[in-house]
This record gives sequence, structure tokens and C-alpha cells, in this order.
Amino acid sequence: MKKIVVYFSLLILTIPIFAEKGKFHFDIGAEPEKNGSSTVGMLQYDWKDDWASRLDIRYTTHVDTTDSQEGYGNVAGTTKNQSLEIDILPFVYMFGKSFLSDNYFTVSAGASYQFTYQDDFMGMFDINGLMLDKCDEGKYFTMKNERKVNFFAPRLGFTIKYPLTSIIDCNFETFVHPLYYVVLFQNTKYNSSQTTVPFDYSGTNKFSGFSTPYIDTKLSFDLFRVLRIMSRFTYQRLVFEQMGWNANFDGLEGKADTQDITTWRIGAELLSWNREHARIRAGIYYLHEWNKSTYLNKTEHSEKWVFCVGSEL
Repeated sequence: MKKIVVYFSLLILTIPIFAEKGKFHFDIGAEPEKNGSSTVGMLQYDWKDDWASRLDIRYTTHVDTTDSQEGYGNVAGTTKNQSLEIDILPFVYMFGKSFLSDNYFTVSAGASYQFTYQDDFMGMFDINGLMLDKCDEGKYFTMKNERKVNFFAPRLGFTIKYPLTSIIDCNFETFVHPLYYVVLFQNTKYNSSQTTVPFDYSGTNKFSGFSTPYIDTKLSFDLFRVLRIMSRFTYQRLVFEQMGWNANFDGLEGKADTQDITTWRIGAELLSWNREHARIRAGIYYLHEWNKSTYLNKTEHSEKWVFCVGSEL
């Protein structure tokens, strides 16, 4: 993945040399982090003054580690996450755009596909007997959880690009999946070779169903052509299943779960001056994430700073 980020950074620096304004538009960027990165890209081609086609791609990878878990002693855990999203918008209709001006609003329609993969592994020291039998307190057990999810959805969009004053440009866009289809495969395993009676509980679950909605909204203001202030909000309601213990606590099965996943980021970017050629941009954002789960009966919240670099035309 590090090689991909390096090649992508070289592409960001190279494209502005030969890219000219015209029928072809793009917006590519990277968000490198200590334990992962995100790579995004938008390609749009104007077939006519009022009709275009657009392709959006986002790839994210991240690794989390933990050394604590409520109720347990020593803990060592790793969570690997990967996701790929491809949005195809063959019908992008532009109103108000001409060779004299870029100020316009658009409506678009197409389809979206997303694949996510999560691999969890944890080794825990059960000092309180939360997982193991009474005679086995103070021993280790391991947990491995693998989840693959596919999302299929129609995608509708609406954008506005309009100058508020001679020095302030306003850009607004929102995309919606009014309904999407979820296909999930999950495999979970608990194992201990230290207990009085070694155990190996495992379960496999397949689930498919509809969820709604998914909303992605972004508002930005370009000041003096060199500074962009941006706020972005996403919300997803996800109805699916999690692996959990059965009623007799002697096996695993799928448990209903509804998650409300919300993200909000706000920040600023610096832009190179020339708008007639591809421009380089770089900035920093403060990101908040909330995940409310009915199965876990709690809301998890995280926040972090995110650095980004990219190029657009």
C-alpha cells in the first residue's frame, strides 16, 4: 500500500504539468495516516455542454491495535479494515454551464458498489471468568472474526457551483442512496487450548437484505482562489447481523443489529492559484465518527486529525 501512495503522490505532482481545462475534469487525493490511508478519485467527461459522465473511486485501508478490553487482563488485538467504493454516474445533466462560465448546478443518476473487509484477532486473559468457566479463570483464549460485506445501490446526486461574491465561490454537493442491498458473510471463532476442557466454538453466518438510507453532503467556500473552507457530513443506516452466542451459550449464530453510522469533518485546504490548469491542493481536517449499535446497545465515538493532498481540474 505504501508504494500505491507514493505512485499516487507522483501522479498528483505530474498531472498539473499537462492537464488543460476543457471537457475532461478530475479530482484526486490521498489521506495518508500512520496506520493506513485513503485514496480517492473523480473523473468526469463532458460529452456536451449540458451532459457528462462521472466515475468516483475510493479505496481505504487501516490497521488498529489494542491492548485493553473491559473486564479482562492482558489483551493483544489487531483489526484490519479495507474498503473499496466505485460510483458510476453515466447521466450527469448540467444546467447553466457554458464556455463563458463554470457556474452551474447538476443532477446525476447512476449506480454504486462497495466492498468492505474486516479481520479481527484478539488474545485475552480472562481473569474474571467472563468467557471461561469458573475453574478456568486466569487463562487465555483467542477470538478471530472475519467479515465481508457487499453493498449495491442506486446513486442520485445534486451539485451547485456558484460565486457569492467576486472573491468567494460556493460549492455544494449531496449524494444519496435511497435504498441499498447488503450481502454479508461472517465467520467467527473462539478457541482455547489452556482450559480444563479445550474448546473451539465457531460459526458462519450469511445475511442479505435491504437498508436505507445513505447520505453524503459537502459544503465548501473558496476564498481568494487560494483557500478552501469545507464541511462534510455522512449518515448511513445499516440493517444487518452480528455473530453472537446462542441461547444455550454453546454455539454462535447471527444476531440482528441496526447501526447508525455518522461522520462529520471540517477543515481547510490551500489551493494553487491558476484555475485554468490543474491545481494542487493540501489541507487538514478534524474528523468525528459515531457508530450506534442496537446489538451492542451503545454508541462508539472517535475523532482524529486528517491530512490530505490532491489535485483537481
